[in-house]
Amino acid sequence: MKRDRKNRVNWSIIITSLILALALAGCGGLLGLEESPVEDFEYVYDADTQGVMITYYMDTDTKVVIPRMIEGEPVTSISGVVLSRIEFYGAFEDSGIMSVHIPDTVKVIDMSAFEGCTGLTSVTIPDSVTAIGYRAFWDCDNLPEETRQKIQDIDSRAFAE
Repeated sequence: MKRDRKNRVNWSIIITSLILALALAGCGGLLGLEESPVEDFEYVYDADTQGVMITYYMDTDTKVVIPRMIEGEPVTSISGVVLSRIEFYGAFEDSGIMSVHIPDTVKVIDMSAFEGCTGLTSVTIPDSVTAIGYRAFWDCDNLPEETRQKIQDIDSRAFAE
């Protein structure tokens, strides 16, 4: 009888913990960050990174939390759109964002992704990011030195002119 009660208590704790963990994961994990609505972004499926590529930010909110998942697929890259053979526009280029939280599902921050974001003062770059493109953070002069160094450690051309 005592053993039965103890097993039920253990299972109750396990189930409660799982429910709590799933609830927290849907709200930005343990950080408690509320993800920006999916409707704020244009995106496509990226076969190279096997996930969603953010191509354009359409909102005016200055604090952005990029979603971990869109339509059941992980967000794996932040890029932009090709306007012509010689013209490319980064997903957040020249936007008024001040902070951006990038989830740990992202592997690539592509060329010009945040170019011209002069008000950007905070960016969370997870260890999952292994590639940062040319000029990805060009003209983002208000980023803290520690963040700038982390970006340059991944790709020294991220601030290139």
